[in-house]
Amino acid sequence: MLPYTVRANHSFSQDPVAKRSIRVTASSAKGSDLNLALEETAGKVGRYICLSHRWVQPDTAMSSTTTSNFSSRVSGAGFENLPHHFLQAFRIAARFGIQYVWIDSLCII
Repeated sequence: MLPYTVRANHSFSQDPVAKRSIRVTASSAKGSDLNLALEETAGKVGRYICLSHRWVQPDTAMSSTTTSNFSSRVSGAGFENLPHHFLQAFRIAARFGIQYVWIDSLCII
């Protein structure tokens, strides 16, 4: 069994997105290059996936969004040292055309 779970809202209707999410866009046709940005998504609707994971130190602490890196993440920076399973969730989203990913340690300050 994998140490994490990816859950998707499978409906094709427009569902409410969490208060804050990571916007994922592919910058190449194959989806291998991703653009990520933390976005205030309260009140927005769309398709999203959630990643549920075990908080393992030091990975989770090093990748968490804090008040000191919040602004850079909103501008699309500061995502360089994410755990592999976070990157996998973003690639899955991009591949299936899902615009948002919610990961607790990235989206909750």
